[in-house]
Amino acid sequence: MRTQELAPAKINLALDILGRRADGYHELRMVMQTVSLHDTVSVQETEGDFTLHVDGESFRPGETSMEERAAEAFFRAVGRSMPGISVT
Repeated sequence: MRTQELAPAKINLALDILGRRADGYHELRMVMQTVSLHDTVSVQETEGDFTLHVDGESFRPGETSMEERAAEAFFRAVGRSMPGISVT
């Protein structure tokens, strides 16, 4: 199964860091405005592991991307093991 969606861009008009949460992330208060730019994101289930293909980006060996962590959290929340996923 493959799905493709537009991911609208945004501009932060205000960004306040309120403090660190117990999970290591920060609590934020933001005022955002969307703009007419967007990325096109394609997600496809595969037989292998999680892969991420991004133009102009590089990742350190062994680094887990934010996208992979989000996919892991989603499948954990729905009580299902994560399949192989390719994100472009």
